[in-house]
Amino acid sequence: MSTTYELDRKSLRRADVFLKEANKLVAIVRKNYKVFILLSLIILAAAGAVVAYRMWLQSQTAQGASQLYGIEKKLADALRQYPKTDPQWQEKMRPIFEEIQGLIQKYRHTRVAFDARILMADVYFDRNVYEGAAANYHDAISNADTRYAKAL
Repeated sequence: MSTTYELDRKSLRRADVFLKEANKLVAIVRKNYKVFILLSLIILAAAGAVVAYRMWLQSQTAQGASQLYGIEKKLADALRQYPKTDPQWQEKMRPIFEEIQGLIQKYRHTRVAFDARILMADVYFDRNVYEGAAANYHDAISNADTRYAKAL
């Protein structure tokens, strides 16, 4: 069942409800334009700060990832050089582990720190030092920034 409306001159001359409300809003903005401009600038500044922070975080992650890649190459060479049977492997690899720890401290809020912790845990696990592996895995999970990283 449809409703039909009769259009006459009186109904066409009456102001539309939407236009009435829009005119009220425009009047409020005109009256308080300084506050409106100030609020707009604050919102734009906050959005700019968020974007700048995200860009900085991405650049930090990229720098850390390149440093981690270099450390991974050194670690791979050291692992080939010092077999599992070498009782002094931890002492000989201490400079690399310290470099990884420094990387974790420098980029602690990025994915690089998570990957570095996992790398150290994997080395300890491969070398049958399960206490060190468990501690590093726990650190990686507790400091992970996303649920996806925690699920890994």
